[in-house]
Amino acid sequence: MPELVALFRPFAALSLFILRSSRDGDTARPIALKAVSDAMRSSLGLSLAEDDLLAFAAVLDDDDGAMLSVLRGGSNEYDYDGDSRGSFLRFVLGPAFVAMDLDSLAALFAKRHAVWAKSNLLRNSNGNSGSQSPATRDLALGICDKLRLTSVLETTIPSAPAQYADPTCAVDSRVWMALKEARGIDRLYSHQAKAIDCVLGNARRDVVVSTGTASGKSIVYQVAVLQLLLQSGEGEENTILLVFPTKALAQDQLVALRSLVCHIPELSEIVIDTLDGDKTHRETRRAIRDTASVILTNPDTLHAAMLPAGAHAWRGFWQRLRLVVIDEMHVYQAQFGQHVAHILHRLQRICCWAQGKNIGGSELDVRFVACSATTANPAEHMCALTGRRSAADIEVVDLDGSPHGSKHMALWCSSTNPNLNSSSTSNVLSRPLSAAANVCNVAIQLLAHGLRIIVFCKSRQTCELVFREISDSLERSPTPRIRELQTRIMSYRAGYTAAERRAIERSIFAGDTRLVVATNALELGIDIGSLDAVLMVGVPTSTASLWQQAGRAGRRTRDSLAIVMADSARNPIDKRTVAAPSGLFDRVFAPATVANEQSIAAAHLQCAAFELPFAANEIDDTEGLCWDPVLQRWICALSFKPWPAEKVHIRSVQQTGADWQVVDFGTAGAPTLLEVLDAYHALFALYEGGILLHRGLSYSIDCVDPDLRVALVSKSNVSWYTVKRDYVDAVPLSVSRSRTLSSDNAGKLEVCYGEINVTATVFGYKRIDTRSRKLLELVEHKSPPLTIKTSGIWLDIPLNIAQNLAASGHNVEASIHAAQHALIAEVGALVGCVSADLSTECKSPLANRSKIPRL
Repeated sequence: MPELVALFRPFAALSLFILRSSRDGDTARPIALKAVSDAMRSSLGLSLAEDDLLAFAAVLDDDDGAMLSVLRGGSNEYDYDGDSRGSFLRFVLGPAFVAMDLDSLAALFAKRHAVWAKSNLLRNSNGNSGSQSPATRDLALGICDKLRLTSVLETTIPSAPAQYADPTCAVDSRVWMALKEARGIDRLYSHQAKAIDCVLGNARRDVVVSTGTASGKSIVYQVAVLQLLLQSGEGEENTILLVFPTKALAQDQLVALRSLVCHIPELSEIVIDTLDGDKTHRETRRAIRDTASVILTNPDTLHAAMLPAGAHAWRGFWQRLRLVVIDEMHVYQAQFGQHVAHILHRLQRICCWAQGKNIGGSELDVRFVACSATTANPAEHMCALTGRRSAADIEVVDLDGSPHGSKHMALWCSSTNPNLNSSSTSNVLSRPLSAAANVCNVAIQLLAHGLRIIVFCKSRQTCELVFREISDSLERSPTPRIRELQTRIMSYRAGYTAAERRAIERSIFAGDTRLVVATNALELGIDIGSLDAVLMVGVPTSTASLWQQAGRAGRRTRDSLAIVMADSARNPIDKRTVAAPSGLFDRVFAPATVANEQSIAAAHLQCAAFELPFAANEIDDTEGLCWDPVLQRWICALSFKPWPAEKVHIRSVQQTGADWQVVDFGTAGAPTLLEVLDAYHALFALYEGGILLHRGLSYSIDCVDPDLRVALVSKSNVSWYTVKRDYVDAVPLSVSRSRTLSSDNAGKLEVCYGEINVTATVFGYKRIDTRSRKLLELVEHKSPPLTIKTSGIWLDIPLNIAQNLAASGHNVEASIHAAQHALIAEVGALVGCVSADLSTECKSPLANRSKIPRL
């Protein structure tokens, strides 16, 4: 039984505390009971009633070998008898074994214990996984074989021990005490120590920490924040700004920072708060501005609220600003990266003014700390974003000292001729199976073996469909233990309300949720605890994204599994990956790039002039600005007033316009806000007669009001879902530049760049059967189109080429559309953008309209 002792040993101390507090009537007993219950549920997936928990605690009282004594049928000071031992074994094995005699239970336990060990459930006493890698690999291969999948590529990343180090710079002892009391951290990993030395040492350099997922990067800036706050208490007033790409990350770190500050009495009066779009009340924003020493925000709020609010209003905060943290820096690439770079430049300009420094000079006393996933050029990327120093002056910390267990990674796809057992509860989708359907089957198998799983999907609708399929499959299972898992799975994606997302995050972190189906909204560093396996629906769009998702499992020293399920029958990129898979799991990362669009730079120039008018000799290019003869300064153009930031959308053009609200009017009582969608997603998701999928439930879209931007929905028990029928037109308005590629007998081939109007139109929807995925009906419906003005390139196809395509039996529009998507897949790396920055026309064959052949 030594493995059993190892499995339960982490609970022994708390269990002993429960026993003693119960025996002595201590008031701490309920707290101890809950602590052990939560720990067991998180680590083992076991839930106990109070009486069972007390009995279990007695079994775990290992002070004098009581645990082994009970298992062996002996007695101890608590007078356990053979029946107690039987109760314990029945508890361990499950409620189905209540009627079995003790010898049969003991024999069955030995068999079940072997299964647990192979299924990644037993871990040694210090939290490591032991020789778990072969078992994880064997489990994966067994599932692959059982479901008749093809394993295209496999590799195992070996485990690595922790590398510890101590910083050489002076850090207040109260900071180390807070880390130990709040987090149990008494030693730093080598990369943490090095980064802290860079930030707080005598040199005080800007630093970028570029290490793996869950390597403790946030500890670096948390220590720096605490140190600077303690220095404030010694007469130096310091303020700190932390910038996160999402509100969820800011909320996550707000909790972390406050928990540390609670352990330092001298910081009890310090105000740490978030400032984002959820803080809409003017008085609340003013109070945060005037009292907070630490503000956690995002680029959107910094751009649209904090910087334009008036340099004088925020002068006190900017004057005392000493540290700016840029978390998840790798997110800020391409056009979004250029927007964020200009925002950070505007921030530094105002800080120079507030601190009496030379605007544009290098003497600004503000340090930058950036945390990033692994990229090829972290220093150059940070330099492009901050614009403050050359890349050589930025300290890069990229040698990861954190421990990690082994990770088995695999690329799977459907076999050419799947031959699943029709009686299998997993075989619920039509064949040939898509990547989403295969992932559902694999997820159910992993759940049945006790693993905690996250499934990543590329779209919101796929996320909902996968979640519902897994939920329905669990509900249909003939095994009670499997059916019970239906209550322990969740979906997570953008669109859910903030309160709903926070509740899901807490449930995952606490271990109550065994499986979560998510979009890349969970790819970033929100702390959701330890998971055992990652399943990816389709090949991720980049190496960085693949490793970010794979890193969600196996945090710290736990071994893990990461499976990429290719959709080679439906996705040409996945098909190419399956045909040439070598290098998929190589850690070769593309460089992070920032765009250089003149239109974006010009827009932020207007924002900067509005915040703080330019002196006559401050800038060379004043095109678009207005000269104020009274101020003797360059000011914002009238066309950008009254609030320039509102006219400069820093995210994708898809987020143009006010948000939509989805309200459930079908439930009893008051109407309930169900979702919040941006204008672009609302166009494709909200159409009358359609079905909105939300956390596995179907909602009928009863009324859509474009003027109020509200959609009214009600729960609907239907066996189908809807997919929009749409097209996107791109119409050139003006040509800025052009280049002739060829001019011969085939015709003149000229590529043009200029201003275009992009119009997205939903003209109907398809009803799809949920189980069979068969098309049930095509429904005509016209929603108001969404038109966006942007820049683009186009290529008019010579008429004779189009005629030759048609003569050879090819669909001309389909051929052009395929070429457009091929260009999107390849052109990003050439021009320094990400796929989200690029889009193309979608000429639906179901939309009866005439279009000239244009790429």
